[in-house]
Amino acid sequence: SLIYSNRSIMFNIMPPGADDLSIPMVSLNLHPVFDLLCGIGWLLLASFAKAVFARSPRAASRMPSSSMLVLLGFAIGLVLWLIDRPVVEYRMDSETFFIYLLAPIIFDAGYFMPNRAFFASIITILVFAVGLTIWNTIAIGVSLSLLSSILPSIALVPLLLFSSLLSASDPVAVIAVFEEIQVNDFLFVHVFGEALFNDAIAVVIFNLLLTLYNRGIRELQFTGYLIGSLTAAFVFNALVSVVLGVVFALLASLLARLSVRDHSAAPAFIYVIPYLSFLTAHALNLSPIITIVVCSMCMRRYVEANLPKKSAETVRQFTKIVFHSSESVVYLFLGLAAFSSKANWWLLFSPSASTLFILVSLLFTFLARWVALFPLCAVLNLVKASERRLTMKDQLILSYSALRGAIAFALAASLPNEMKEKPLFITATLVIVYFNVFVQGCSIRPLINRLGVECKRPEGVVETTVEVRASIRAERPGRLYAWFERFTAKYLDRMLISEGSSKKWTGKYTMTARAEITIESKRGGEDLNAIAEEASKMVQKRLNELSEEFEEVDSVSV
Repeated sequence: SLIYSNRSIMFNIMPPGADDLSIPMVSLNLHPVFDLLCGIGWLLLASFAKAVFARSPRAASRMPSSSMLVLLGFAIGLVLWLIDRPVVEYRMDSETFFIYLLAPIIFDAGYFMPNRAFFASIITILVFAVGLTIWNTIAIGVSLSLLSSILPSIALVPLLLFSSLLSASDPVAVIAVFEEIQVNDFLFVHVFGEALFNDAIAVVIFNLLLTLYNRGIRELQFTGYLIGSLTAAFVFNALVSVVLGVVFALLASLLARLSVRDHSAAPAFIYVIPYLSFLTAHALNLSPIITIVVCSMCMRRYVEANLPKKSAETVRQFTKIVFHSSESVVYLFLGLAAFSSKANWWLLFSPSASTLFILVSLLFTFLARWVALFPLCAVLNLVKASERRLTMKDQLILSYSALRGAIAFALAASLPNEMKEKPLFITATLVIVYFNVFVQGCSIRPLINRLGVECKRPEGVVETTVEVRASIRAERPGRLYAWFERFTAKYLDRMLISEGSSKKWTGKYTMTARAEITIESKRGGEDLNAIAEEASKMVQKRLNELSEEFEEVDSVSV
C-alpha cells in the first residue's frame, strides 16, 4: 500500500495472504522526519553545488559562490513552479533565518575578527553606522515621497519602513564576498564593522517605525525630538547588547576554565553559551548580532588558552564548517524566494508607476550612500592619524561594498500582511538584493584588483626570485585597545585562564609587527637557503631598530 501526501510518504509491503491484522514486512513512514530530511537535503545540495563550483577556478574567479547559490535556488524554484508544485512550502521565513541560520554566520565573523584592527577603527565604524544609516533612511524615504507625482502614492511612514530595511548593509553578504577575496584586515573591519552596527540601528529604526504603523500613524514630521529619539534608542540598544555579550563571554570563559581537566565538555560551552546570548538578546528585543559578536570576540582569547592546541584547532575548523553550511543554505533560499515569496514580478516587467518605483529605489540606494560617504571620510581623515586614514581606494570600496542580502529580505517579509504596499516592497527589495549579489558581488573582485587594494596572501603560497624584497610594518595599538589588553592581562587572565597555560600574561608588552619576504628565482641554481637566511638577518636588524621606537617593547623575535 502506498499513501502519499504533500508532507509525507507511507509505504508498506505485506506478506502474501496477509490480512488486516498482519505485520508488514517493510514499512516506511516519513512523516515524523520529513522536515528534518528536507533540511538535510537542502544542506547537502548547497554543499555539493559549492564543492563542484570550487573545482572550476575560472568560474570561481568571476563569480562569488553566493551568486552561484542564488542562481541554483532560482533554478530549483523555476522547476517547482513549472511542475506546479506549491513553492511556498520551501520558503525561508524570517523567523527561521533570524533564529537558526544567522547566529552561526555572525559567530564565525566575531570569533575570527582581527580585534586589534577593529578597536583601532571603532570610532570610524560607529560614525559610519549611525550617521549613514539615519541619513540613508531619511534620504531614501523622503526622496521617494517627494516623487509621489510620478511614483505610486504611498504615505511617509511605509516609505520610511521600506528605506530603513534598505539601509541595513547585510553582514552575511559582506562576509560571503570578502572571505573569498581575502581582503586586508583594515578594510575588512571597516566594511564588516559598519555592516554589523548598521544592521543594529536599521533594525531599531524599522521596529520603531513598525510600531508607529501598527498604531495607525502614516505621516511624520522630522523634528529634533524624533531624530534624537532614534539615536538614543540605538545607543541604548547597542550598549545593553554589548554588556550582555560581555556577560555571556565571561560565563563561557569561566566554564571553559572549569572544564580544563575534561576537554570534551569545553566545545559544548563554546557553542551553546554564544547561541544562548543570541537568543536572550532576541527575546529582549535587543540586537542579537551585536551580542553574539561581542561574546565571540571576548571569549576566544580565554577559550583557546584553556584548550590543547589540537582541540582549539578543531573548534576553529568546526566553526568554519557550520558557517559555510548556514551561509550556503541562506543564499540557496534567497534564490528560491523569487518564487516562494509574495513578490509580484509583473510590477517589474509591465511599465507602470510601480516599475519606476523599483528602479528609482535601486538608484537612490547608491546615491544616498555616495553623497554622504565621501564628505564624511574627508572630515574623519582630518582627525585620524596618517597611517589610519581612509585613502581614496578605501573610500571607493566602502561606497561600493554596502551589500543588501538576506536581512533586508527577511525584514521585508516580516511586514504586516494587511499593508497593501507589501508585494511592491518585497519585489523592490529582491530586485535590489539580486542586483547587489550579481552585479556588485561579481564586480567587486575586479574592482579591488584594478585599484590595487592589498589582500591577504593565501597560506602555503611561496614565490621565488633572486631579488629579495622585504616589507616590514609595525604599529603601536590604539589607546583603547592597549588599555583593554593591559586590563585583561592583569586581571581577567588570572581568573579565566588555568594555571600553567602557555598563554598566561608574562608582564611584557608586545609590539605587533609583520615581516614579509619574497624571494624569486628566474634562472634557478642559486642557493635560496643562503639568500633567505641573509634576508632574515636583514629583517631582524630592521625590527630591532623599530622596537627602539616603542618604549614598552621588551624584545623582538622573528
